[in-house]
Amino acid sequence: MLTKYAEINDDEELLKKLNQLDEGIGMLEFNCKEEILPFSIRFRKVGNFELDIIVVDQVSNHVIMLDHDEPDFVMCYCASDIRAFIKAINHFYNHVNSTGYDCNDEAKIMQIVETSTFIAGHREYKWFYQMMVGI
Repeated sequence: MLTKYAEINDDEELLKKLNQLDEGIGMLEFNCKEEILPFSIRFRKVGNFELDIIVVDQVSNHVIMLDHDEPDFVMCYCASDIRAFIKAINHFYNHVNSTGYDCNDEAKIMQIVETSTFIAGHREYKWFYQMMVGI
């Protein structure tokens, strides 16, 4: 689904394309919808995870999730940068939507989470991918 976006090298262009997608993967939705509560200009919006806000921190380049009720509160880190995020989400999407996917196969689910976490760049991102599968 997102493979072609991982090839875009310009962060500004990549974010623009993602904002135009207006598509979702489970509870993750790529969009440019305006938030009710404003967040710091240091962040560029990627989309939403349920109501919470997925952004790129323009200082560190990390993809993070902000609380929708308290946009200055970082709920979790999702990836080392936007390209790692897209690659991790793409891996996640491809495996969860594969014909052999069994949502009751805990070992397979944990493998998808572990691999997505590795692609995202670090163990600190694991919580986000666990949330993607509802763990």
